[in-house]
Amino acid sequence: MDKNQIRTLEQISMNAWPSLQTMLYDSWILRFAQGVTRRSNSVNPLYGSRIDIKQKISFCEQLYNKKNLSPIFKITPAIFPHDLDDILSDKGYIKQAETSVQTCDLKKTVFETKPDIIIQEKLEEEWVGSFVELNEFDTEKTKFYFKIFNNIVPEAVYASYRISNQIVGCGLGVKQNDHIGLFDIVVDKEHRGVGLGYYIVTALMHWGKSKGAITSYLQVMLDNPIALHLYKKLGFKEQYQYWYRIKT
Repeated sequence: MDKNQIRTLEQISMNAWPSLQTMLYDSWILRFAQGVTRRSNSVNPLYGSRIDIKQKISFCEQLYNKKNLSPIFKITPAIFPHDLDDILSDKGYIKQAETSVQTCDLKKTVFETKPDIIIQEKLEEEWVGSFVELNEFDTEKTKFYFKIFNNIVPEAVYASYRISNQIVGCGLGVKQNDHIGLFDIVVDKEHRGVGLGYYIVTALMHWGKSKGAITSYLQVMLDNPIALHLYKKLGFKEQYQYWYRIKT
């Protein structure tokens, strides 16, 4: 992927997982969401700028500190300036959450689906609550996750699988133009290893394909070998990597 393609996919993924507040600062995109997820609380330096880089970083640090948030910068191969990662490293920023961005050509991919995966177009509190619990996130942050999902502008669906009327697996799918993004596929620990994650993913891919998507994309952390294996099996291929620089 060239830098323009990376920027396009980054734009789409930001729309798919929004923040609660967004500020444009000299072509950088600053996102805020009460500290809920790095992706919604970070600086995205995707475009060129005119202000001195040290001044820009200082401004961002002050703004995030004012909101009681640690300054976080998302580092992709399309960052501007190109040496920003080194600059932040020299300032003591720690590298975290190395992630692979992968895509899959839906026109060429054959996958199996499971009919009892539920696909809902309406966001419901039960789904958000299950999403938080299955991911073992702080339940006090549930209302902020609901707000984030409720802020999604493109078409979104919420997948789930139930056993005894209880959600034991879920995932988010967001379609924009010809892309379907897959986010936070998670299965209850007691029900892993039987293919539920696979079927949640394929249900979302099938929905996206039925809506005209031709490319599926996702973000998977490099320290998650099980997920990496699953997505390779489904035909996903890495396009680039990103990570975060965090001021601790």
